[in-house]
Amino acid sequence: MKTILTFLILIGIVGSTTAQIATNATAQFKTKVVLKEARSIGGAVMTSISPWPEGTAAGNETKDIGTSAGREYELAWKFLGRKEHKDVYQFTFTRMPKAGVLDKITTSKEVLFEGKRVIVFEDDLHTVIIESPSEADLKEAGARNQI
Repeated sequence: MKTILTFLILIGIVGSTTAQIATNATAQFKTKVVLKEARSIGGAVMTSISPWPEGTAAGNETKDIGTSAGREYELAWKFLGRKEHKDVYQFTFTRMPKAGVLDKITTSKEVLFEGKRVIVFEDDLHTVIIESPSEADLKEAGARNQI
């Protein structure tokens, strides 16, 4: 009986490893994280580009904090590892949910990213997107890093 039970437990452990996140792997996709506000003119409030995915190891965290009046927010995202052929990120977003409301809410979400655009958060005031950067984005990021 103990042998059968041990065997079943081992099968369960081995079977579940394919669904686990590989934290010893680097990211495989270039990323562009964009935060847009409904009130901003001309598009994004914040854009972060990671053009070298092989340099993004599990645990790498990026934060952006907006502190101007009426635009208080904190957006953080962390690369967790890979799940099958997708990169796994944890996003945490603290923001005001509606204009004129001083209370802030915090939402966390795990995102599987495979190089295609994903809307991470969206409400009346904010949209957070992760996507692959365009060639123009990569050139602009390269020019900023050379200054």
